[in-house]
This record gives sequence, C-alpha cells and structure tokens, in this order.
Amino acid sequence: MSHTQNRVSQGVKQSNNIVMDKKIKIFESQFEALRIKDILDSHNIPHMIRSFHDSAYDGLFQTQMGWGALVADEELEEEILKLIG
Repeated sequence: MSHTQNRVSQGVKQSNNIVMDKKIKIFESQFEALRIKDILDSHNIPHMIRSFHDSAYDGLFQTQMGWGALVADEELEEEILKLIG
C-alpha cells in the first residue's frame, strides 16, 4: 500500500457513540478525498474515507462509481457539508 493510500484509509475515528452509517459525499479523485479528510481532521470530526478500488477488477468500479465515498454519522452530515462546501 502506498503512503498516500495508507493516509486515506486512516480516516477512521470511532468511539462508542459514533455510528458511521451515512454516505455523505462521493469523491471523483483521491486528491479530493485527501483534501476533505484534512478539513475534517482539523475540525476533529469523526469520519471514514472509503475507496471503491478493488484490485481484482483493476479499479473498474472507480470509473463507474467515483473514486470513493465519505462516510460519517448521520447527525454530523449538516456540519460536514457546511465545512466542505
């Protein structure tokens, strides 16, 4: 796993009362995912960045579904959307 891919996958911050149940945004690129991850990290907002890459299909799903998705607690959706504009 490359350094950049590892950085994206570490976007998970969970506690007992946070449920990552809402897909907030679909990313078109890894750059967009990293930029938004940095914004949310700087505001200490729990989230997960999920890549749609599947090595068995050589990224086929990323061309159809986007690069990946931002997932977070549904209660944080409004705050997140305000931050990422």
